[in-house]
Amino acid sequence: MKTQILFSVILVSVLSLAPIFTGAIYTGSDATPSPDSVLTDNAIIVLKDQPLASYDGHVQGYGRTMPTTGHKLDLSSAASQSYSSYLANGRGLAKGWLKNNAPEVQVIDEYSVALNAIAVQLNGHNMNHLLNAPGANWVVPDYLFHLEMNRSPTLIGAPVLWNAVGGQSNAGAGVKIGIIDTGIDQTHPFLTDNTLPALAGFPKCDAIDSAVGISDTSCNFVSNKVIVVKVFETRTNFDGHAAQEHGTHVSGIAAGVANTCAPFVPACNLSGIAPKAYLGNYNVFPGNVLSASSHDIAKAVDAAVADGPGESEDAHGRRGESRYFAITAARLTYPQHCSYHVHFKSKFSRPSGHGHTYA
Repeated sequence: MKTQILFSVILVSVLSLAPIFTGAIYTGSDATPSPDSVLTDNAIIVLKDQPLASYDGHVQGYGRTMPTTGHKLDLSSAASQSYSSYLANGRGLAKGWLKNNAPEVQVIDEYSVALNAIAVQLNGHNMNHLLNAPGANWVVPDYLFHLEMNRSPTLIGAPVLWNAVGGQSNAGAGVKIGIIDTGIDQTHPFLTDNTLPALAGFPKCDAIDSAVGISDTSCNFVSNKVIVVKVFETRTNFDGHAAQEHGTHVSGIAAGVANTCAPFVPACNLSGIAPKAYLGNYNVFPGNVLSASSHDIAKAVDAAVADGPGESEDAHGRRGESRYFAITAARLTYPQHCSYHVHFKSKFSRPSGHGHTYA
């Protein structure tokens, strides 16, 4: 029951990403999709070996890294370190093949945590030819996604969920929610909760969001509640602050502070679904950017999984493992159809379903 409750919470908190295109599907041909459907001249090579988050231990000599029920992904474990090297070697073979057989193709990113893949700029090269790279499972265009507004949290019956977890004041305690969106305004009254205790290992940030240019040091745009700020957009040099409102809106739905006052609201009773949850800002729409590429979203997914759970203390002084709810494994672009699919994984269970895009 607890798994189902918390799983329902995250379904509302995750950014709704809808592909800009309406009918372009990769069919294995060289047909060119409509120009506003993809990041032109880019592709993602998805490799056959399982990523760290879902590796089941079937490769001889490499232990399982996928967490079992009740445990978290441990990227610092010997098994993870060993298998990470194995994946890096596999990607190295593919990159070596590219250098020798498609020298104009430029590698722009790599993934190993939630997705085992290489993002490339084609520079005019035939995308289908990349299927000949060692270990290639499929090659897909680098799609562009845009923002869609989410539905009201009342649709999921939040008060019923609150009762099941001990009341509204306890809802979300010990949970961390990763928001892959336009950023989070950490100063917004609906997202300000100075009663939340600091967590060991947080805040986290990338170098561009650090006051001193060093990752995880003197982080800007963080607070007691917003404990991660990172930006993922390779076409610009924006930082991770919330220049657009959508991510802050979604964050309020997910974890807005209970009993917040607002204009035009007759009583001070605004609340998010999990008001005591922490938030992570994984910004894929920084500045005035209105579309996010598959390869940037995938990098944000990897970072959210890698940041992972930690120790937390609830309002009653109880310590325990906190849960990081984010998009923890993603198949960003199915060759078969056009929707964006994500799998969710919680502390309590292995992936138990997909989250489909919805408006």
